[in-house]
Amino acid sequence: HHIPHTLASDPPTFTMKTFAVAALCLLVVVGATADNSANQFKWHADDGDFTISTVSMPTKDDAPFGAGVSCSIALTGTVKNASAILAGNLQYKIYESYVQHFTQEGNTAYFSCDNKGCDRDSPVGLDLALPMATTPSDFTANLPFVMPVAQKTGQFRMVVWGSNQNHFPYDFSLELGFNYSKSAGLVITSVQPTTGSNNTYKPAKITWAASGGNMSVAEFEVKTMNGAFVAGESAHVNQTGVLDKALTAGAVQWQIFEQGVRSFIESGNSNYFRCTNKGCDILSPVALTLHKTTVPADYQLNFAFNIPTPEATGEFTLVAWGTDQDHFPYDFSISAHFKVPMSA
Repeated sequence: HHIPHTLASDPPTFTMKTFAVAALCLLVVVGATADNSANQFKWHADDGDFTISTVSMPTKDDAPFGAGVSCSIALTGTVKNASAILAGNLQYKIYESYVQHFTQEGNTAYFSCDNKGCDRDSPVGLDLALPMATTPSDFTANLPFVMPVAQKTGQFRMVVWGSNQNHFPYDFSLELGFNYSKSAGLVITSVQPTTGSNNTYKPAKITWAASGGNMSVAEFEVKTMNGAFVAGESAHVNQTGVLDKALTAGAVQWQIFEQGVRSFIESGNSNYFRCTNKGCDILSPVALTLHKTTVPADYQLNFAFNIPTPEATGEFTLVAWGTDQDHFPYDFSISAHFKVPMSA
């Protein structure tokens, strides 16, 4: 797959009103554990052709909010004219208080698409109750993501918006506020896999190939719960090698494709380092840890993604690449293939 130079469009600019009253995270599973009493968030929506009625943030296995936790934004509401929605994407960016730039972004397609167009009866992120309706009808939407590592305050603002085949104006825009401590969640390192409550993150079966530039790639692994690729779980990438160029900034970017599905179905990125309006601090890693400040230097690169639900074949390709302060050529590019079991 061709690696693009740009990712999703910029998020909408909000005219902020007072947030709605804080709501407890609404869970898919009935009889949630008490741990979720801490999963509180606030939200505010600006409606377009979509009117948002409810917002919830269910987590995988009812886990409390924290770094590395698989979560999703679940929406219900009405759409003015479902028949006019032919294609589109749910997109998001996450910001942390006192961190200058967004720390994570991603998107999910509305529908399953191929070279003939999108199948509105095959929902991915958007499920239209009456796809052919020309009068207001119901919809549900679901946007999965992996909660980021808290860098400073653990106070997050997440901007979500939907755009159809016309790109603008947006179908809706939504802002959420949530928080958790720096120590909360599952942080995966290359040294010791993290152990959860009866589960362990282990290297999963993949095949991969890399093209090195300023960064050689010596090892590449994807760790998942018990070493299995299960839709909805979080997967954690660990990459090591040698850096040959002095860096001042950069980011790792990725997209996930499924065989038999024309467009990528998930994307995201993460800054190499923590940055302010004065620049980036290479000694404060986000995705990239340098073992020394002079080159050549050994490095470790980490990022997380949400394992997608199969739409066609369950055969997936993760494409990732790194860009530094010069943007081009890429620091490295890599493709990794993995399988997710099709649901019965």
